[in-house]
Amino acid sequence: MKHPLRILTGTTASGKSGIALDWARKTGGWILSCDALLFYRGADIGTAKPSASEQREVPHYGIDLSPADQVYDLPRYIQHALEVLEKAEEAGVPVLVAGGSGFYAAAFHEPPPDPIDVPAIIRQRVRELEESGGTEALRSALLEIDPTPDIDLLNPRRITPALERCLTTGLTTQELRARHRSIPCPFDSWERIWYQIDRPPEILSERIQLRTQQMLADGLVTEVEQLRTAGIEKNPTLASAIGYRETLSYLDGVLPLSELASTISANTVRLATRQRRWIRNRMPESRQIQSAAGM
Repeated sequence: MKHPLRILTGTTASGKSGIALDWARKTGGWILSCDALLFYRGADIGTAKPSASEQREVPHYGIDLSPADQVYDLPRYIQHALEVLEKAEEAGVPVLVAGGSGFYAAAFHEPPPDPIDVPAIIRQRVRELEESGGTEALRSALLEIDPTPDIDLLNPRRITPALERCLTTGLTTQELRARHRSIPCPFDSWERIWYQIDRPPEILSERIQLRTQQMLADGLVTEVEQLRTAGIEKNPTLASAIGYRETLSYLDGVLPLSELASTISANTVRLATRQRRWIRNRMPESRQIQSAAGM
């Protein structure tokens, strides 16, 4: 039986996990996380990962897919999600996708990444160009190939991959984007229903502060010490995540313990603001809910 695929978005600390659990208990359904930080084993407290008892009670997927020292990427997640949905279809159970990572939630309505295998010789060429002339040299090289690039030319992190992809394919950024839009979404065969939970900023800020205090009380510092031993710093995605990067700074003697909670909370509030903007601009029209009863 093919149930509609429900997708629940919202900012960090908005209460998605609780709503998802209530929904799963009511329906007998499964939860598929699309939170990029829940992919990593051992990263539990700092990611607000569902507890072991919650995972025993309700089938959870999209969790603990990778060691902490290895980056997990979108193509692998899409394959995992498709396998979960096919398994759920065979079992005749509904699935709720839930998470605050907009990049991964968007995969349920956007085309997958355009796979371009950039040759090592081109990567080396671009690297040497940057070393000799910096961002301006990269920008000039891109403009020679593509006079009107469809990227932010003020953002160095956008210029390098754009130049590599253009050199590899011989296409402009606009042509690459058009080609990407022509790729079908992997989840087009499912009926998709989108939901969003959006807390007022003052309530969300209070929830974030309380959650930060609870994470520290539950042993966040010890968890980061263990993750450092496991090689977290080899994984920039996890090591730079809010909660982990501040705790690493504390362990390195850069951030005082007295400022750890407030710094994590302030950075999380800023993250929530960015997430709200992403959801508004990139997600399909969603039903606003405050509890599982709205689903």
